[in-house]
Amino acid sequence: MNSKVKQKIGWGLIAFSVVTTLIIVVTSLHNAAVRDRVLADPLDVTAVIVDIVVTYQQQPGAHDLDFYDDHNRRYTRRVYVEYEVGGQSFREHLGWWSNSFRIGQPVDIIVNRANPREFINANEGPEWLGIVIMLIFVVIFGGGSGITGVVLIRTAKRGGRNNQRFDGNIPHSAEN
Repeated sequence: MNSKVKQKIGWGLIAFSVVTTLIIVVTSLHNAAVRDRVLADPLDVTAVIVDIVVTYQQQPGAHDLDFYDDHNRRYTRRVYVEYEVGGQSFREHLGWWSNSFRIGQPVDIIVNRANPREFINANEGPEWLGIVIMLIFVVIFGGGSGITGVVLIRTAKRGGRNNQRFDGNIPHSAEN
């Protein structure tokens, strides 16, 4: 592989590493902030699943006949729940998914009394568990791609110094 290509790939991997790490950190901080607001004034509520929306999107380049092939389509699932707080009804998108979800199924949530549209999963693990999982993702994706990028750049620079082309001239000593 050409040393310039290696360097470009290396810098791309480093950029990917930085972007991935930033996304994971920002998402983690946002989730922690919502959790803290909810737990500052919590209210246990049982919501009911009222709708499950599955949206299919055909992948580019897939033929119409391939639309039902799982390898050529992408789908998103959104679960909507309804619950009541202080005599007011709310219908919100649930932020997690389980294959066991069914319409009419009760779901335990913890709602922020000050802003009932903010809620968290009542059955969620402890906060430190989420932090540990996010750290693992940062190390695997961010660290792995960053290290790979640095290695590619270093080997490209080393290869550029060692790959001086032979021009056909053999240096001779001055003795003749």
